[in-house]
Amino acid sequence: MQVVFHNAESEFQKVVDSLGANPNTWQNWKCLHIEAQEFEDYKANPNLMTYAEAIIETYLLDFEGTAFFCGYHDIYMMARNIDEEQLIEIGDELCGSLLLEKAMKAKQKIYNLNSESFELIFTLCGKGPVFKVADHGTLQDIPEQAVTGSKLLNLKDNNPRVLLIEDDQSTRWIVRKALKGVCDLATAPDLSTSYERIMSFQPHVIFLDIELPDGNGISVLDWITMENLNADVIMFSSHNTMENISVAMAAGAKGFISKPFAKSKLIEHIQDCKNFH
Repeated sequence: MQVVFHNAESEFQKVVDSLGANPNTWQNWKCLHIEAQEFEDYKANPNLMTYAEAIIETYLLDFEGTAFFCGYHDIYMMARNIDEEQLIEIGDELCGSLLLEKAMKAKQKIYNLNSESFELIFTLCGKGPVFKVADHGTLQDIPEQAVTGSKLLNLKDNNPRVLLIEDDQSTRWIVRKALKGVCDLATAPDLSTSYERIMSFQPHVIFLDIELPDGNGISVLDWITMENLNADVIMFSSHNTMENISVAMAAGAKGFISKPFAKSKLIEHIQDCKNFH
C-alpha cells in the first residue's frame, strides 16, 4: 500500500483519467473519499505524516492500493479486494488523528469503482482546475451537441428535453453519461451558442452555468424570463454564495445546484419539471 502526500493531486489525476476512460478495468476496486473542512497541517508536521502513514500501512499492509492526501480537505484511498468495513475503520482512525481537537466531523463515502466511477468523478467537479476528465477518445465526439431542424423531429415525444449550458468539456461529458437514457440532451459551451440552442431545441429543463467564457449565465436567465419561454432553469455554479443563489432565484431560476453535484440532483430536477408532464 502506497501513501502519497506530495503532488498527490497530479498523481490522483492519473487515476481520474483511467476511471473516465474505462471503468471496467477497476473490477474489485473501492475508493474511500474522506472530506473535511480542513485537516490538521499534516504536510508541515512530520510526526502527523508518519502517524497517518503508519495507520494506513497497518490496516492495509496486505492490500494493493494507494492513499492520496489532496490538499488539506480530501483523502482518496484506493484499495483492491477490501471490505467496506475495513475502509470505514481506517477512515475513522485517520479522522481521529488528523482532525485532532477541531470541533468538526469528516464526511466519508465509499465507491465501488467498477459500477460507481462516474459518481466519484462527479464529486471532483468544482474541486478546482486539477481534476478534469482527460481528453481521451471517449470525449472526441461530444465537445457540444446541437439539435436543430430534422434532428428535433426525431426526438422521442415521451422524453424530456434537457439543455446543458456549460463551458467545461469534462463536465458536459460527465452529465451526458449520467443522463443517458433519462432524457434527450443537447449542450452549449457559451452564451453566444445558448440562445440558438434554446430556440431550436425547445428544452423543458435548462442546466445553466453562471460563469461562462463570454459572459454571465444570469443574462441568459433574464432573457428566458423576458421571452416567457416555457423552460425550468436550474443554475450551476461552484460558487454557491448567498448572493449568487439569491440573484438566480430572484431572476426566475427554479433551482440552484452547487458543484460538485450528485447525479440524483440532476434527475430530481428533470422529474420535477412541470413543463414536461
